[in-house]
Parts: sequence; C-alpha cells; structure tokens
Amino acid sequence: MWKLREGLQKPSEFTMAQIDVTMISSILLFIIPYVFPKLWLPFKQYRLGHSDEEWKDRIIYQILTDRFATSEETSEPCTLLKQYCGGTYRGIINHLDYIENLGMNAIWISPIVQNKEGSYHGYHATNFYTLNPHFGSEEDLVELITECHKRDIWVMVDLVFNHVADMDEDFSHIIPFNKEEYYHPICESKDDWGNQTFCEDCRLSNLPDLKQEDSWVTNELINWATWIIEKYKLDGIRVDTVKHVPMFFWKELRQRMPNVYMLGEVFDDRIAYIRGYQEHMSGQLHYPLYFVVKDVFKKQNGRTCHDIETVINNCKEAGLDETTLGGFLDNHDNARFLHGFDDIIAYKNALALTLLHVHIPLVYYGAEQGFNGGDDPLNRESLWNTKFNQNTELYKFIRILTDVRKTIAIKEEHIQRYKTDDVYIYSRGTVLVCTTRIGGGNSLDTLFVAYNPYKKGDKLKNVFTNETQVVTDAGVKVTFSDGQPQVWVKV
Repeated sequence: MWKLREGLQKPSEFTMAQIDVTMISSILLFIIPYVFPKLWLPFKQYRLGHSDEEWKDRIIYQILTDRFATSEETSEPCTLLKQYCGGTYRGIINHLDYIENLGMNAIWISPIVQNKEGSYHGYHATNFYTLNPHFGSEEDLVELITECHKRDIWVMVDLVFNHVADMDEDFSHIIPFNKEEYYHPICESKDDWGNQTFCEDCRLSNLPDLKQEDSWVTNELINWATWIIEKYKLDGIRVDTVKHVPMFFWKELRQRMPNVYMLGEVFDDRIAYIRGYQEHMSGQLHYPLYFVVKDVFKKQNGRTCHDIETVINNCKEAGLDETTLGGFLDNHDNARFLHGFDDIIAYKNALALTLLHVHIPLVYYGAEQGFNGGDDPLNRESLWNTKFNQNTELYKFIRILTDVRKTIAIKEEHIQRYKTDDVYIYSRGTVLVCTTRIGGGNSLDTLFVAYNPYKKGDKLKNVFTNETQVVTDAGVKVTFSDGQPQVWVKV
C-alpha cells in the first residue's frame, strides 16, 4: 500500500525535524487567518459566493465597466455615449485605490459575457460562455477579482436570465440558446406591462424573451450562472429584469444557490409586489424608498419627510426585510438625482439618510463627482475625465459617511426620533442622523431632539464639522445652518 506514488515515505521514515515542521506549519495556518486576516485573503479556499447575511456589512460601488477607467490614462471625456467608450478591467485595477479610499468594500460591474456589437452596457448577450473582449482579456478579469479580494473588496457581476440580443430572429448566433423553441413567441400587444403574464412572456425593448418553461432553458441558465460564479470566484450577483421572469425560475435558482447573495432588479415601488420576490431572492433594489427619498429632498410630487416614515413603516408591516435590500439614489436606469437639480446640499442630506439606513448601500460611480446626467445614456458618463479627484466635496462627504457606516452594528435598527414636513431625524445605535430638505442657503431655528439614544452628559461630535456638544435634559441640540445635514456620534 505504500507504493501508491514513487518516493512516498512510510510513517517510520519521517524524521523528527519533518514532524516539527509539519506541526509548526499547522499552527501557523491556524493563527495567520486571525492575526493577519488581510494577508490570508488570497489563500482562502473559495466557496460559492457569500450569503445574504454576509453581504450586510458591504458598501457597494456600482461601476459601468465601459465608463469607469481606460487601460491607458486619458482625460478626454467620452461624448458618444451610445457606443463603446473604452473602459476596461485593467482600468478598474489601476484605480482600486480610488474605490477603496471612498470607503467601498464591494463593486458591482457590468455583465461580462460577449454582446452584440455596440452593446457597451452588457445587457444584449450573444454568447453566454465567452467574455466581452471590449472589457479586456480573461486574465484581466481574473486579476481584477484577485486584486479586489486582496483588499477585501467583494465582486458582484450583473447576470441576465430574461433575454438575449436582438439578432433579427436568427437565433443561430446566440450561444447556447440557438433555437427558436427556446423563446416565447412575439406578443401581438406591445404595451400591457401591468399584466404579469405579459410582463413575463413578452419582449422588453424587442429583446428575444427566453422561455424558462422549457426545462432545458432553465437548467442551462442555472448551470451557466453556477459555472460563472465558480469559475471567476464571484462573491455575489446582481440580477437584471427580475419581474420579467416567472417566479418558479427564481425559486429553482435559489434552491440551487442557497448561499449566494442575489441583488435583484424589480423596477417597481409596490412594497407587497417586491415582497413576493423576496421569498426567493432576498436582495432587491429598494425602489420603494428610492422614489420617496428622491421626491422628498427634491421637493416634488407633494411629498414631505412624513412620507419617509410612512414607507419604512409600510415595509415593516408588509414583512419586507430591508436589511437585504440595496439602497440607492442613482443608478444606470434612472436620471441622476442631480439632473435638473443643482442643490448639492439637498443631495448630501439624501445621501446621509440613504447610506446610513438599514439596507445595503449602493453608490453609483460618479455620484462622488456630482454627476448630473439625465435618462439613459446621459446617466452613463465617463469618469476618467475627472482625473479620479479624491478632493471633491462629495467624495470627501461620502467617505465620511462610509466610515460612520462601518461603525454601526448590522443589528441596529432604524429608529425615527424627530420629524416635521422638512426634517427627518433617526438613529441607529448611538449614531444620530439629522436631515432636512430645506436646501442650501436656508436655515431653521434650533431644535432639540428629546427622544434620543443617549443619556444626559454624553459628549457628541458632528462627524462633518467636528463640532461637539454635551447632551442635556433638553436633548440633542440640532441647528440646520445652510441646510447642511448632521451626523452625531458619541466621543
């Protein structure tokens, strides 16, 4: 039995020195992960993704791969936003310091598979098993993920299960879904999105709609997703067009991937509707809160700060778990918050409320530079022309918020402490978040927050100004000067 491999030693042939080395190595392998966790990161054995619970301490930076950074440094902005602009994985690697210094510990990048020519965004797949060469080589992608993991930055890739590229009904060009039978037939009606069957079976933007009722299609999609996560050691996935795919598919996907965090896109503000999808995909974009916060701080559609409390309470009553949702103010599907609205201070208030709330926060690239693009593709600007400036007002502001965010225990609930039409104040643990929608250049009379998480005599600091105060019988003193938000922490 000792001749299984030539040269293999019998137990009696091991020397004491070899045994000592083995024991020391075992001890080091036990100690290093705890004493030097970052040193250990590149050597950790990979398992399929990270769970919903593990993602709760992440702050996600959304990157449109084609628009973040080019391989070769340039400061010329991209002006043809409906075409490829030149962003690459190598460009992201070169600017990981920019992302890390902003306080981000996860990135969400564009779909990585081969697309129809001109589809810079990645949502028009032609070959599910080949990479998009515009973004770089496979080696570049692997290096990006490896370098991110060395910094404890997790990587989320966008996956599309609903549709493929429009190739004029010639499905032979779509790999592996190369037969007409793999797709729903073209619908006669063109606009009945309130009908769930229409939503699931009909074409979105004329893109061929995959027929998940076909067991081969479902199995192939799930096998592909598992393969891509394992092959590239992804930490989680963002899932496109969730409500356009039947619920049974998401149930099966979850059963096959029970411990992979999935951030789904259900583009809808109906809380109960989103709650239905959370049954099988707990991560969803927090559109119900997004629409309210945008309206409140931009003073539109008659909403006030009372509506913030209402939507949060409605989420609780509906059983929607906000802690696994992705909270955002900007993304690639909506005009940026600052579009047609130049009040940076109002934006800062909305950012403070959103980034410190109980959901998993997302920051869309360019938010830290004050980008204000309109609807697609104007909200997909190139970032490299900013020269990756880390000294802008919003970059520094977001960095402060991410620092605070990392001090808040995941278990700490959002507790509303004070509200009027124009003021919304809440706490999480011993962090007090004070926001107002009065806007820059405006002020309010001093108010006192009597219902607060502190005790008399506690010393507090405003993280933005380093101003301090001591909690009195009257509570926490809050003076909104020039409409600026305040975040108070114990010192």
